[in-house]
Amino acid sequence: MVPATATPKPSGDIMADLNRGPSPHAPADGPASADRRTARTEQAFTSPHWDRIDSGVYLCRQCRRELFYSSAKFESSTGWPSFTEPALPASVAESPEKNRFFTRTRIRCAGCESHLGYLFRDGPDPTGLRYCINGSALAFVPAGGEERADQ
Repeated sequence: MVPATATPKPSGDIMADLNRGPSPHAPADGPASADRRTARTEQAFTSPHWDRIDSGVYLCRQCRRELFYSSAKFESSTGWPSFTEPALPASVAESPEKNRFFTRTRIRCAGCESHLGYLFRDGPDPTGLRYCINGSALAFVPAGGEERADQ
């Protein structure tokens, strides 16, 4: 018998997990916001944005700041949306994040400081950069269309 306070395991379907509601250990505004505040990385290949090829703009899901254009998106085979550059340099904030083994560059929304993902220097030309972003931190607006956070 599972105790009533046990946190259900993720099903692998991010929308089903989000729609199930917060666990007793999740922040009051839902499980997706936990990634934005605590710098956790979502499971690969679970975001509806990882393989999206539509033209449009990706916004911060929290504050709706323009973060990335689809023209900068590329297939990185990592399972996370990856971009070569932000919409504007001022769209994102970078900060070093150190642990015992390495230092990496954390990416946050410059507007609300939500955790977005990490910057790696193994991307394609012309920048050589890969902004590896949690899809749960993004909302998408197709070119000439309306915002879609989770489609």
